[in-house]
Amino acid sequence: AQDAAGVLPNATTLFGGSIFDERSGGRYRLGMWLNPSRTAGLEVSFLSLDDDVSFARSTDDQSILARPFFNADINSEDARLIAFPDLVEGTLAISAVSDFESFNLQLRKCFSTAYGARSDLLFGYRRASLDEAIRIVESTTSLTGATQGTSFDLFDQFVTENEFHGGEFGLQYEGPACGCWTLGLLGKVAFGNTQSRVAVSGQTTTTSPTGDVTTNDGGLLTQQTNIGTVSGDEFSTLAEFGITLR
Repeated sequence: AQDAAGVLPNATTLFGGSIFDERSGGRYRLGMWLNPSRTAGLEVSFLSLDDDVSFARSTDDQSILARPFFNADINSEDARLIAFPDLVEGTLAISAVSDFESFNLQLRKCFSTAYGARSDLLFGYRRASLDEAIRIVESTTSLTGATQGTSFDLFDQFVTENEFHGGEFGLQYEGPACGCWTLGLLGKVAFGNTQSRVAVSGQTTTTSPTGDVTTNDGGLLTQQTNIGTVSGDEFSTLAEFGITLR
């Protein structure tokens, strides 16, 4: 029924939930010993993980297509119809991106070489960033009623940027495990500051059958009450743990 179309929880979710299930990337390390005995060393490492996803549907794909949301005016779940037979037709496109990067400059200092194993103290500098964005674009045309022939083009966009800077401390162990196998253990924790920034934007363009165009700030999830940019700083920790078997 029209009143229930797309309203959660009694609708099938086509896109949403955990968007970034998997991330691809790589880690690069470069180091050097600072003395002939190899008890002190300098290491630089860089880690990059990213993912981007997209989703597109239209009246040609789904006879009923909607965007669910919580309607604060009626204090219950609701949905905006993108496609519904003899009522509205349209298209929907969503794109999302996530990018995580980490840079580390550290000094290694050996403090134990007992029983064929090596233990190092680690201390240095860590920078990390996590940037994410999602953009939702829709275009609909009314097929009936007082708004018949009127088209609505709108978008919602959310962009987040987080940057961490801090001092890092840790321990690294490398030693024999069993037979020809060696075991490596790593634990590091960085303490510092995270600067966060959130940018929210949206717009709705209405075109009447006579060609009159009206543009307003705000889409569906973006309104004049939340559009804008907010930033702040917060004390944070960033931890890294690793197990290596060779």
